Amino acid sequence: MSVIVRSCHALLHGIFLLSLTITPALAQTTSGIIDGTILDPNRQPIPGVQVVANSPILIQRDLTVYSNAEGYYRLASLPPGTYTVKYRLQGFQTMERGNLVVSTGQTTSVNAELTLATFKESVTVTGASPTIDPTSATLGFNYTPQLLENVPTTRQFHNIVTTIPGVETANVYGTSPGNLENESVLGAGPFGNRYAMDGGNVTTGGLSANQANLFSADIIQEMQVLRGAKPAEIGFAQGGFFSIVTKSGGNKFSGEASAYFQGKGLESENIDDRLRQAGVTRANQLVDDRDLSFSAGGRIIRDRLWWYGSARRQ
Repeated sequence: MSVIVRSCHALLHGIFLLSLTITPALAQTTSGIIDGTILDPNRQPIPGVQVVANSPILIQRDLTVYSNAEGYYRLASLPPGTYTVKYRLQGFQTMERGNLVVSTGQTTSVNAELTLATFKESVTVTGASPTIDPTSATLGFNYTPQLLENVPTTRQFHNIVTTIPGVETANVYGTSPGNLENESVLGAGPFGNRYAMDGGNVTTGGLSANQANLFSADIIQEMQVLRGAKPAEIGFAQGGFFSIVTKSGGNKFSGEASAYFQGKGLESENIDDRLRQAGVTRANQLVDDRDLSFSAGGRIIRDRLWWYGSARRQ
């Protein structure tokens, strides 16, 4: 009996250690990276440059790193959002790069060339943020907050992802009992998909393999969908990997409310003479569809603790 107990303890200890290694790896899929190389006017690397990233999405406001001997810097684990980066070193002009967009699972490469300072001054560089990640070989798509707001959808997670080429749903909240909407990615079945929310695995099994994902679309800050080959840290996902980053509040209080209604009088039916002759007399129409939602967020302690909440009734 003691041998069995020791074996069980060893097994549980191994599972615990394995969970410690898997969870941080999956959590890396909820953030992005800004990196680059800093050079002087002679195109030589500059070590020791202070690189400061600032964004309203950062709860600590500023994130600081320094360039290494090769002039390389790397700002990792950045929540998706828009950033401003400053480069400072005594004897050089301070440079600022703004409107740098960081997306989930993507690397935004930004190089900088500092000039010698004859007097105290700074240089601000404006321009479009790089949109292609040269370090990634994955086939993916990122839904930014602007895209989520502008793309016409039914405010359902499953309807949003079907706008991506290669993603289809088997049943759009139809009449099949026990089957809600199961995404099929590049021909793979729904059981090959994996879902993560804020770095936590929310994948469930069974016919309703997506019931854990029936949440309000209002809480989504950004979402990444990977198809085909995927990074090793994701693990098993023959189909697609859906990584969702939720909103987190901010130093300023903000909120939104919405109400949608669709009744039978707002729909048309597609019953033609051929269907009537076949015995089909009425369409399967919605009788009363109401969608009410409210969300709000703000701060408890400035630059220390934020809150966010969302409620939906459908």
